[in-house]
Amino acid sequence: MSRRNRFRKLKDLQDNLKKYNAFSVYGYFPLFDSIDVAIEVSPVSSYHIHEFEGVEYYMPDGLGGPGSGLQFHGDYEVNSVESVPNYTYYEGKEIIIYIPDATNTSSSIQGDNTEQSSVFSLFRFYPDTQAHAPMSGPPILYDNDIAAFDNFIYQYNVNVNKIFVWEADYVANTYTSLPDINFPTGVFIHGSNAHTIIKNGDVLVTYDYRGNLRFWNISGGPGSTCSLINSYYVGIGSQGDLTYHPITDTFIHAWNSGQNNLLPTPPPPPFNSGSGLAQIDIQGNILNSNVTSSSAATFRWKGDIYMFGQGGVRKVDVNNLTSQVFDPLPFTSASGGTFSHIGANGANETMVDMPFSYNCVQKGNHPKFGFKCKKVIGTGGQFATLQECIDSGCEDIKQDVGVGIEPLNTGVLNPPPPQPLITPTPEQQEQIEPEPTPLPQPTPTPIYTPPPSTPGSRSGGGGY
Repeated sequence: MSRRNRFRKLKDLQDNLKKYNAFSVYGYFPLFDSIDVAIEVSPVSSYHIHEFEGVEYYMPDGLGGPGSGLQFHGDYEVNSVESVPNYTYYEGKEIIIYIPDATNTSSSIQGDNTEQSSVFSLFRFYPDTQAHAPMSGPPILYDNDIAAFDNFIYQYNVNVNKIFVWEADYVANTYTSLPDINFPTGVFIHGSNAHTIIKNGDVLVTYDYRGNLRFWNISGGPGSTCSLINSYYVGIGSQGDLTYHPITDTFIHAWNSGQNNLLPTPPPPPFNSGSGLAQIDIQGNILNSNVTSSSAATFRWKGDIYMFGQGGVRKVDVNNLTSQVFDPLPFTSASGGTFSHIGANGANETMVDMPFSYNCVQKGNHPKFGFKCKKVIGTGGQFATLQECIDSGCEDIKQDVGVGIEPLNTGVLNPPPPQPLITPTPEQQEQIEPEPTPLPQPTPTPIYTPPPSTPGSRSGGGGY
């Protein structure tokens, strides 16, 4: 094999390890949860098993063995962000969590401040159903950015030298405080208003005002002490947000030259004036940048990057780092007002398994169009599952409405639609079926009957 082909093969292996999120356990690397993936990565299409604490992990064969730089048996350096598995995608729902700007009363979601107290609070937006609501919980005393994963919300806060943690209930729109995560001793902590979550919620990524991209291990959870995994100097100012882009395994960073005076060294053009977006890899290298509209509140929805920017919700083109107004999902406040722009100090996305139920609802504006099963957030629907709704006969209903009959409302069918027909037993049939109407008979010829002998009584015959 030529040197060029060996290099290409090595590069393909490395790309596959990243593509399929190879991870390490007790210094064994690369491992996968799936046999199929291990076979796909293996140059010889085979694998072997390593078992730890009763759990099997699958390692591809044909990687060259120890010393190859691609395969390790107990000696892999785990103090690296690359060694932590990335997102495990699952069937969930994306919810956008953000902190509104209490001072932006002209166009922000809180409108005339009737929905926003003097302190900051959390809001959530559920794009798939356009459900938007303020969340109830303890006061948020700082306007720092937030990072969210699953039901946990984090806020990196150098003012108190801790990472705040809240647990959210996205159906009830509430959140509660959990014990803080402490920073490690001996590590100098810089202020940061830009952070996000990666690696299945185990790693908090911050971009601080000193120009550092840092990775913190928070896998210990609330009440633990985190550790600094990696720190890279990037050296550009921060506007206040950072979002992970899983397709390219990079970060989209909103930069602002107004923060350059906090950096150890002045940045080069174009970062020395204006503001814009930058794409940064996980080693802190700037891959791309542009002077464009940016925002302190960016989030990911269905794999794409969005932000609450000038003129409305803006979608980011990751290829050229431009943004344009993209507002297919208007933000509606709890009081009913709709706004195309929102002032927000920070935003993040989270994937959660939401409980759902189903209602049988009318199609269109007339019962003649029939009915359908519709998913609703929460457990308050008529049916617990889609199958139960279908089995009820909901989608087979098509009412025959005559002229002059008013159509039903287009809301939930109430009461629920009739159940499917069940063939009754013969005994039940006798009870529910009326006696058949007898056919007309010929009128019989009357027959004379003598009157009864007892006064006050009479008898009849012949059908009289």
